Amino acid sequence: MEFFRIHKTIPFMRHALVLNIISFATFALAVFFLLHRGLHLSVEFTGGTVMEVGYQQAADTGKIREAIGKLGYA
Repeated sequence: MEFFRIHKTIPFMRHALVLNIISFATFALAVFFLLHRGLHLSVEFTGGTVMEVGYQQAADTGKIREAIGKLGYA
């Protein structure tokens, strides 16, 4: 028993070559940027701790870098 009598053929394979070329170009572009720029993983993937601190006024980044450098973290 057939409930739906819709018999329409959709020619997907007509566009297969163009879509394969687009897919390959996208993949090649992704590989290029991966090799050119490398992976810059955030703390979620590399491990470690993130501290977010709020200030009433702008922090002096020079003093912060100097203090962290003295502790051996820079």
